[in-house]
Amino acid sequence: MSVAGPDLRGTFRIGTTLGLALLAAVSLSGCVGENVNDMFEEPQTAQDVISDDMPATAFEDIDQGSTRLLWVDGDTSYFAALMPDYGLCLMLDDGEAPMSACSRSLPITASGGSGSRTVAFSGPVPDSQHQWEEVADFLWVRQ
Repeated sequence: MSVAGPDLRGTFRIGTTLGLALLAAVSLSGCVGENVNDMFEEPQTAQDVISDDMPATAFEDIDQGSTRLLWVDGDTSYFAALMPDYGLCLMLDDGEAPMSACSRSLPITASGGSGSRTVAFSGPVPDSQHQWEEVADFLWVRQ
């Protein structure tokens, strides 16, 4: 004997779909504020400004008002900046041979600084093939 009742299969599918969509939205909300460009929304501080005694050609096309200090490790300072023609830049200033690497997409990697380490300017982990340590917001060091 069977009891006839309303067919709830469609309702169940809709409820499941809405529940999964809500779960995905809540999971992604943790990513808000983790956008690399958010750092440039904050005002530049005195520590974000690149030293005036840097060689003129080191970072000449960088938007000087956009530089942001990411991390200092020994004698090496790591900055992020914007360059109008090239996008985002990762800059290393070790006091001797400053360098920059720029790209319109992330991650941006560079080798240099204290101990000739490889660093990456990136939101999430730069890649899964290497061991990375996040030493500052958006700055990763390869182990």
